[in-house]
Amino acid sequence: MAATDHDPVVLTRVVPRRILVRNALWSYLLISLALFGSLYYLSIPRGTWPGLVAGQLVTILVCLTAYLRYRLTYIEVTTESIIERGFFGFTRRIPLSRVATTVLAETYRSHAPDSTPQLVVRDAAGRRLLRMRGTFWSLAAIRRVADATGVPTEHYPDPITSREFFANFPGSAYWFEHRPALFVVTVLAVFAVSLAVVLGLMWLAGIPMTLGD
Repeated sequence: MAATDHDPVVLTRVVPRRILVRNALWSYLLISLALFGSLYYLSIPRGTWPGLVAGQLVTILVCLTAYLRYRLTYIEVTTESIIERGFFGFTRRIPLSRVATTVLAETYRSHAPDSTPQLVVRDAAGRRLLRMRGTFWSLAAIRRVADATGVPTEHYPDPITSREFFANFPGSAYWFEHRPALFVVTVLAVFAVSLAVVLGLMWLAGIPMTLGD
């Protein structure tokens, strides 16, 4: 369909940092090499390795799905709105007319060697419309989005703590931040899921839970 004068013009589109994908890929390769190598070593003499192959294909499918989701994530600024497509496929459209202020600051955590850029896009009431964290977005991408909004960006010249950042800009934190208990629960949940995956792969490979069985 041909573009018309009323179609919004894309001012910029940015994607998350690709280095995160490379790091995740290397981590998966190293872990899977050690894990599946050991399981194949134990299952091949038993003739139960086909079940392990099925389990490995499932893990590859899960990782591939996560990779595709990540590649489809982006933030786009048009002449009418800011479009944010999240990792889980949800898309938000923020009218550009609602943008009142943009703030760019470097934040750091206690004992952290490096600071992390943070961009907060807010409306006239100070509510967060969009936040970009340097953990997932490059500084260049953050600046491109800030510039594309057409609103002058307030820069903090010196790094500030995350606590100061959230105190200066109430409502900028996501629901899971500032909840130490949730962090502990998340770590325990990741450990439990990892253990369940290993035990499930051992079951598929027909390997007893104790090698003496």
